[in-house]
Amino acid sequence: MNNIWNYQAVWETQYRPELGQYRTCGIQASRKMMRGWEPIELLHDVTVSNRFAEKIAKRFSLYQLSPLHLKDAVEDMLP
Repeated sequence: MNNIWNYQAVWETQYRPELGQYRTCGIQASRKMMRGWEPIELLHDVTVSNRFAEKIAKRFSLYQLSPLHLKDAVEDMLP
């Protein structure tokens, strides 16, 4: 199978007045190009669980989820 999409969990620092500063994971989608992987989409503040973010990123890469469906797929996987 020729993979064209790759997903990664990305640590970020966010700030909200009601919460203050906190660490969270986003999900980044990249597309395979001739010179390597080019980031094309980043969904911020998905979860504070690195384990959960890594799990869904791995699954999205395995099944080659189109980035067009990234937001909906993440929402469907949230508890």
